[in-house]
Amino acid sequence: MRILSVITAYPPSTGGAQVHAHELHRSLLARGHEVVVATAWRETRTDWALGTTVRAPGRRPPDVLDGVRVEHLGLAASRRLRAGAALAAYPAAMRTLAPALTAAYAPAARDVLDRVQPDVVHLSRVGREWLYQAVVRAARARGIPYVLTPNHHPHWTRPWHWWWWELYRHADAVLVLSEHEAEAIEAGGVDRERIVRTVVGPVGEPPEPTAADAPPDVPPAVAFLGQIRHYKGLDVLEAAMRLVRSELPGTRLAVVGPWLDAPGALRRRLEDDPLTTVHGSVDEATKWGVLRRSALLCVPSSGEALGGVYLEAWRVGRPAVGADIPPVRELFGRTGGGVVVDRDPAALAAVLVGLLRDPVRRDELGTAGRRALAEEYNWGTAASRAEDAYELARRP
Repeated sequence: MRILSVITAYPPSTGGAQVHAHELHRSLLARGHEVVVATAWRETRTDWALGTTVRAPGRRPPDVLDGVRVEHLGLAASRRLRAGAALAAYPAAMRTLAPALTAAYAPAARDVLDRVQPDVVHLSRVGREWLYQAVVRAARARGIPYVLTPNHHPHWTRPWHWWWWELYRHADAVLVLSEHEAEAIEAGGVDRERIVRTVVGPVGEPPEPTAADAPPDVPPAVAFLGQIRHYKGLDVLEAAMRLVRSELPGTRLAVVGPWLDAPGALRRRLEDDPLTTVHGSVDEATKWGVLRRSALLCVPSSGEALGGVYLEAWRVGRPAVGADIPPVRELFGRTGGGVVVDRDPAALAAVLVGLLRDPVRRDELGTAGRRALAEEYNWGTAASRAEDAYELARRP
């Protein structure tokens, strides 16, 4: 099967939907499918609106990443200007101006579909809706079905999300990451028969451990891993760590991931803390080394579709601590690999201290997480579920 995967940004990095999409593509390639990606950006950016209009890249030749051909949905200068004019008034008149933003990407969408001639289009929600809408319209004109992975966050139910919900409702199949997400999507008007529950797996393969990777018993270490955004809860963890250290002096914190939209003051405080190491973006070997040298992973995020980062801790037998939100509560309930807690520094500190003092409990949680990876939460399962969605979408 030839699959056109559409995602605004395709620079696989620590955490996030981009790296999960890339791992799925690799698994589908291994099963004999052809996968082509259509993307606007090949770098990490956060200017989702301006970066896909007035600051959008121009046309560029395709390139290849791990066997996946990557096509570029660039905009000509004249279309960037027209899209920028529409964007200026877009918040106040979305339904009126939506066609103008879609039209800006229409030629690029038509071109990539004509070059690839896919059997199915797979949209992964990252970024702005007009790029996706243009691809969907071009696909519909050619009789090509589309599958959507919403990566849905609970707050995406406000009036200005209407356009995405139209894409949800008209998709031929929708891949969700939890039962909670399935219920939310169904409540928004998606036919339950077109919903397929999928999973993600851990990202990358850890190298063989070395003596330097062994976690010291004293002082213990807590790891934070992922794209550093305001909703990820690093500020909550920072406040909790001050309380943890009042009971367990010397407890260290390792922060790994690209710094995107969290406050700069938080970063400066962490960098000035002698017990905290801020790594930024790192290579795979460094990432796995940090996890192995830590007693546990803590990411108290308020907005996860599933929480794939916790699976990476399980890959090396470390337990996970996450915020008590429905997707994470469901994940930990299904697997037994982690503990949920309110996003309150005192409550979080109490859980961290309890786990740091209890190596037996940490080992039980880490072992349960490893078992879940072997049984369900892996990229083989994800590829099988994607194939199910593609077949569902292609049914007459």
